[in-house]
Amino acid sequence: MKARCPLCLKTLEQTDQLARMCVTHANLQIISLKGDWRAKVKQCSKGSCQNSNSIEAGIFLRHVGCSETHVHWRPAQNRVIVPLNASLTASRVYRIDHWQFGVLAELARTDPASPEMWFPLALFRTVNWLYLDEDRENGTTVRLAGAQKAGKTVLATMAMTPLGYSGRQHENLVATGENYVYVTPEAGLQVPEQQYLEALLPLSLLRDEQFDPESLVGTPHTRANVKAAFFRVQQKAKGLLREMKDYVTGPRGRRTLVFYDTAGEENERASERFRESVDVGAVLLDVSKLSHFGSDVSPADRRAAQERLTTTPCQQRCLVVTKIDLIKDSLPDKERAVVDQVAAGAEIDENAERDLLRSWLQSPAAQAMDRKLAETLEGHRVFFVWTEGLENAEKGSLPGSFGLRKFVHWCLDGRYGS
Repeated sequence: MKARCPLCLKTLEQTDQLARMCVTHANLQIISLKGDWRAKVKQCSKGSCQNSNSIEAGIFLRHVGCSETHVHWRPAQNRVIVPLNASLTASRVYRIDHWQFGVLAELARTDPASPEMWFPLALFRTVNWLYLDEDRENGTTVRLAGAQKAGKTVLATMAMTPLGYSGRQHENLVATGENYVYVTPEAGLQVPEQQYLEALLPLSLLRDEQFDPESLVGTPHTRANVKAAFFRVQQKAKGLLREMKDYVTGPRGRRTLVFYDTAGEENERASERFRESVDVGAVLLDVSKLSHFGSDVSPADRRAAQERLTTTPCQQRCLVVTKIDLIKDSLPDKERAVVDQVAAGAEIDENAERDLLRSWLQSPAAQAMDRKLAETLEGHRVFFVWTEGLENAEKGSLPGSFGLRKFVHWCLDGRYGS
C-alpha cells in the first residue's frame, strides 16, 4: 500500500516529494518521501500551531512534479499570478468570490514559481487514510460516471452547498458550505482557468443565496475535475465549543467527500478510461431516458449506466437515478408515494428505490438494454436524487435537492456504520 496524490491519483514513490505550507505561518517545507514521512505532512513546523487541520487557515500540500498544473500558473511569466477579482462573461458579467483565491494568493507570495496545484491536507487524508494509519471517518472518494446530461455536475455542485440538503434524515451530518475545487487548466483556451472558474461560479452564487441556470456548465473534457465538500458531524452530549474545536483541530469532527467528475462523452465509450480506484463508483442515470417513460429514447444512457456499473474501479458501486421531477407527476399513487417519501427524507426500506427502478426496467415497454441494466442492479444500492428549480428559475428563487442527504450519508458513513 502506497500513498497517492489526490489530484493526479498517481502513486507516490520514495523519489517523490511533497511541499507543505501552513497558510497561517507561511512556512514552506519540501518533504522527501523516504522513510516514515507520514507525521511530517500533517504537522505545522511551528509546534504551537492549532490550525493544521482547518481548511482555509491550515496546511496545504502540493505534489512536486505533479501533472496537475496550478489553475493560475502563467508559463510566459514562469510564475503563479492569482487575480484579485475573478469574473466570467456569458449573457452578463458574473463576479466570482471564493476562499480559494485568497488562500492561493497567500501561498503564491511564499512560493510563486512552482507550477503544481495546492490542495488542503483534508484531501490528502481522505485519499490516504489507510496509508496514514488513520480511520475511515476522514471521508470518502467518489467517481461520478454516467452519460451526458445525466446530472453529474448538478449533483456535485449541490452536494457542496447547504442548500442541497432537504429533509430531516441523518441530521447529524451538517454541510459546512466549505468546498474545494480543481479543474485542469486548458492551454488552448484564452483564459486557461476558464473551466475552473465555471465550476466555482454556481458555488459563489449559491453561497450568496443567488442562482442563475446559466451558471451550471456540464463536465468539461479535462484530465482532472475534483470537487470536495466538507461536513461537520454533530456528536451527542458535546457542547458547541467542543464540536467547533474538534472540527478545526482534527479530522474526527469532519468528513470530506471528494468527487472525481467525468465527462459524459467518456462514459458513453465502451471501454473504461479511468483506472484509478476510488471508494465509491456512483453511476448516474437520467430516469426520463428509460423506455418505460418514452419508447423513442436512445439506449445510450442505459448502456453507459450498465457498463460503468460493471467496470468502474472502486470498492463499492451504486446507481443514482436523477431527474425524478420530470416523471413524478405521471406516476401511479403507489409509486408516487415512494418518491414523496424520498423527498421528505423519511425512513424507507433500503431496497425501495431499487425495487421501483427494476419494475420500470422490466415493464412491458422495456427494451433489451433496460432488461440488461435490471440484471446488473443486484447487489448495488440505488438512490433517487433530483434537484428542482434549475430550469426557468424565477428571480430570487433557489434550487433545492431531494434524496441527496441520504446518498451522501451512505457514501460517508452508511457503508461502514455510524
